[in-house]
Amino acid sequence: MSISREKIRFVPRLSALCDTTTTTIGGTTAPASNLVGYIVGFAITPSKAGPLFAVGVKLGVAAGSIRVAIYSTYSGSKFSGLLGQSASVTAIVGWNDLVCGQVNLVASTTYYIALQLNNNSASFYDVEGGTQYYATMTYGVFVDPSATLTSNSYTKHMRIITGKFS
Repeated sequence: MSISREKIRFVPRLSALCDTTTTTIGGTTAPASNLVGYIVGFAITPSKAGPLFAVGVKLGVAAGSIRVAIYSTYSGSKFSGLLGQSASVTAIVGWNDLVCGQVNLVASTTYYIALQLNNNSASFYDVEGGTQYYATMTYGVFVDPSATLTSNSYTKHMRIITGKFS
């Protein structure tokens, strides 16, 4: 079967279809790597309420696959209240914005976004400061609650995109 040029339709960008808000954490200093076998997460607070369109991670070097998730709670050194998670997708250089299912976020409420990588050649943009939570975890489906987390003073360059349809 062949498709003629007349039948190809271009899908407009998400921002043209809805009012989106992006909340970003972390920075763009030298990329960090060596995260295979870990769940790594960060607190993030959206400024506006609405459906979660994507959780994004910015990579300086792409290799292997990546997954992200969003949790509602950090308590007792664990993430809990798993709200949604992405499928495993091939990582790309730049922003990897992944869909985490149907999740509605409340403005000014803190959530916890988590990521996993399956290849140590990939690297994240990183900045010293903030709080990074991490624990060992085999690459795959996120669990609820997470393993017991340790913290240090780094933040990966991540974002959430929320909005409402126009």
